[in-house]
Amino acid sequence: MKRKLLLKVLLLISCQSAIENNELIIESPIVEIRFDHFRLNEYTEKKYFQIDDIIITHSENYLSKNSQNDTIYLPSFNYVVAQTGEKEYLEKTNTFELSHLLAKKLSKKKELYMVVNPKELDARGNLIIKRTDKKKIKLIIPNDYSLILGQKK
Repeated sequence: MKRKLLLKVLLLISCQSAIENNELIIESPIVEIRFDHFRLNEYTEKKYFQIDDIIITHSENYLSKNSQNDTIYLPSFNYVVAQTGEKEYLEKTNTFELSHLLAKKLSKKKELYMVVNPKELDARGNLIIKRTDKKKIKLIIPNDYSLILGQKK
């Protein structure tokens, strides 16, 4: 776990960061977020991270949940696409789906966030965002949540 945390910290160049209460806290004007393809199975129910005051959380039933002002729902690794009686039909998520959904939902949030790299998002699933009001983005990532981060100038 310490190794994973060290890797997260090393990936961040010239941005403010701190480690408090088993969370990595990062502030930067532009942030690159990539979901970890090799750890997709760890994106389970109620795993979360935070962008500014918005909680991004995974849910098996994310399709039936409405995002609120302070919460965005993304699919967990296995999520329900249909249900008939007692039987649930599950689908597995992927990094592209997670990145695209997050980009789409963040862009709708108070129109405060802008996707900087639409072509790279489509090609590689890397999401680079910035705030439209030019303020720094604050990421809060629990140690048990796996994201690949980068910082752009």
